[in-house]
Amino acid sequence: MRKYLFGISPLGPSRKVKAAIRKATGKINRGTDEARERFERMLFSRCGVREESVLLGSSLKELVYIVFRALKPAGVLIIGPAVDDYREAALSTGAAVETFCSRGEGQFLPDLESLKAEAGKCDLLVLANPNRITGRALADGMLSELLDIVSQQGRTLVIDESFIEFIPDQGCVRRAVQEGNLIVLRTTAYYYGMAGLELAYAVSSPAIIRELRKECCGELNLLSIEAALTALKDKAYRRASERFIAEEKRLLRRGISRISGSRIYDTDTHVMLIRLADHADDVVRIAEQQGLAVESCSEISDLGSSFIKVSVMKHDHNLKTIRLLNRVCAEKAGTKEQG
Repeated sequence: MRKYLFGISPLGPSRKVKAAIRKATGKINRGTDEARERFERMLFSRCGVREESVLLGSSLKELVYIVFRALKPAGVLIIGPAVDDYREAALSTGAAVETFCSRGEGQFLPDLESLKAEAGKCDLLVLANPNRITGRALADGMLSELLDIVSQQGRTLVIDESFIEFIPDQGCVRRAVQEGNLIVLRTTAYYYGMAGLELAYAVSSPAIIRELRKECCGELNLLSIEAALTALKDKAYRRASERFIAEEKRLLRRGISRISGSRIYDTDTHVMLIRLADHADDVVRIAEQQGLAVESCSEISDLGSSFIKVSVMKHDHNLKTIRLLNRVCAEKAGTKEQG
């Protein structure tokens, strides 16, 4: 049975990407320099990012660890809810870590006035935009205000833009080149469905990129670079993905919102946060057996065992997820009535 990876596009890599990978196998003993240079030229033509402002990595997680090893912050503030990778990377360098998370009444978007006070207590802030658990993205005005706060206080902000392609937004790549305290991280793993052949990259000022390069120790994968080169230029894939995700997200939202005892939060991407009364564990356990992209939030700070997260899958699996939630919620409701 196929096991869906949470957050990964169910469309998988495009036909053009698969063709590019097959073609690139003839170059696997030639090194990665030429392919890396072509990728860097493409970033410059698309985003105005020069070679001295970009660092390629084999995975987003690798780059997160590189950031913390290079900058060695004493205090880190993670704007949550957040995946564990940031905390683990920060702790590995001895940093003191705090999490800042607004509650569900605010749809888990940060309250900037409160955040402003907290930001003054740390050296580095981490934000996933869009959020990798709730799927929410900060509005342009709120994001600009946050960037101004960080700049005024002389802190460094790391923005994980793993899900940025799922929304009609250009992200902060261009601003990262100009700012002296902003690092943007991106990856081909999620939107382009290439978790097993991931290419990630960090964009920042030349001074910060020079520091990050001092911590690099791994080699890049030629096939991942060639796949990324093709994926980022594939306009047909983007159009197909936008249509598919929009339709299937509507299906999931409509189906789940009708289930008694559940609450589905607003999302801007392909992932959704859901709160269930007291049966989230049952849903997650059965979903795992069926290979569905449904995960528990029990170990995520400021959420807990009543929350689950779901990402868009193929049509049949989205229907299966709705039926699963319906069945478990109905069974629990019936048990309560009998009690």
